[in-house]
Amino acid sequence: MLFRSAHVRIGGWGSELADLGSGFYIGKQAIIAVLDSEDGRRTGSDRLKEKLLESLGLNSVEQIVPWYYEVRKTPFWRAKIADLAVAVVRLAEMESDFQAMDILEKAAEEMQTSLLAAISRAHEQGVITKTGVQPMIIEGGVARNSKYIQNRIFGLLKARRLGEWDVKVSTFHPVVGAVAFALSGQTTLPSSNVLAKLQESAQKIGVVL
Repeated sequence: MLFRSAHVRIGGWGSELADLGSGFYIGKQAIIAVLDSEDGRRTGSDRLKEKLLESLGLNSVEQIVPWYYEVRKTPFWRAKIADLAVAVVRLAEMESDFQAMDILEKAAEEMQTSLLAAISRAHEQGVITKTGVQPMIIEGGVARNSKYIQNRIFGLLKARRLGEWDVKVSTFHPVVGAVAFALSGQTTLPSSNVLAKLQESAQKIGVVL
């Protein structure tokens, strides 16, 4: 979490060791769920299996393991797995698929745990106080695109009475903000006009942010 010129890091130890609740986490959990269901270890969802195989371009569950170890050899294997989160979020929020909802719920719980830890550490370090409205911007592919995750974050802040927060969902990709900070040399937030121009420039050269 970034608090103006200070920050508190919770997690961020790498996708295989942490990153709990991320797109990679959701994608990996979807793969595990489908494999477990195929083995009869848990009740499976036909829709999750269908969407997973469709997203991977595979015809059967048996092809998942060879695909996984082949994609691990590529530079962007984490992104390939994280991309599966899109299908999981859609199934959970648009079709109320029980297995997709279970995965999303676990991701939400992990995000809540990280958020609580970050706020607690920020108070301990004197980064924020318990008085006054504090701004909070929700960022990240999953949190930015999942209403379910957003509602869980809003609900947590309200239920735990963790101070007053002005919560907003990010409009711009974090890369845009990072570039804006680097160009301006400032620690205050750049104007929305600057961010919009950076985003527009990126799109013109074919970079989707």
